Amino acid sequence: MNRYLDDFKSSLELRNLSQNTIKAYFSDLEDFFAFLRRRGVAVDQVTHEIIRAYLAFLTGHDIQKSSLARKTASIKAFYKFLMDKKVIKENPTKRLRTPKFSNELPTVLTKSQVQKLLDSARNIEETAILELFYSSGLRISELDSLNVSNFDFVNRTVRVVGKGDKERIVPLTNPAVRALKELTMDKGYSDPVFLNKKGDKRIGVRSLRQIIYDLAKIAGIPNLHPHTLRHTMATHLLDNGADLRTVQEILGHSSLQTTQKYTHVSIEKMKEVFVEKFPRV
Repeated sequence: MNRYLDDFKSSLELRNLSQNTIKAYFSDLEDFFAFLRRRGVAVDQVTHEIIRAYLAFLTGHDIQKSSLARKTASIKAFYKFLMDKKVIKENPTKRLRTPKFSNELPTVLTKSQVQKLLDSARNIEETAILELFYSSGLRISELDSLNVSNFDFVNRTVRVVGKGDKERIVPLTNPAVRALKELTMDKGYSDPVFLNKKGDKRIGVRSLRQIIYDLAKIAGIPNLHPHTLRHTMATHLLDNGADLRTVQEILGHSSLQTTQKYTHVSIEKMKEVFVEKFPRV
């Protein structure tokens, strides 16, 4: 089965998926395989009922619906691959539907909450992380992958490699540039920007998340997900008159439809202000 996993990985790479997406596929499959091992079920002997039991198990652990949908998609992709390779005779995911999740509006911080979060930084690295996260709208994996060479401090931009290995240029704020200059002044051109505590390799997505959680707690913002800063940046841009296409380019969305959800957030905010301020509502 290890050989087929290697082949499966190669097939994903041929689809021009980013390394982060491929990692997510394999992380999902590892969790599923662990579930199978606990029940003594071989990977090539899985049935529709076993997969349903696994999804029910995940649901019982309050997993987010978006994560459940992604894990389902990963399992379906793997078993379709095994069918194509004739490793199995029947696809156990054939009748499996990817869970649908509601198109809820993203959570967004207020400007005062953002300031409290920025003020909670305890060192220059944390300041750089927060300033860059909020002002650039980067995904957490994109932030982790940055090298010093990605930055152009003269033009105040950062070159980002996003999903599908697509490159984009994102503008930087003056506070972000100042913090990043100070943080990287002793680093080499090809060095990672954010390092782990030992200083010998990248900080890692998990550690970045923990920093955000810790600083949010200091700022009095409970249960802050790092992605909320990306939502917040996009919404604040639109609130201040940015056009949708510009926000799409900055965020690296392949579809304008994905970006449009932020217009709904801005409209909701506009309605709140209208009801609160207009005398004849």
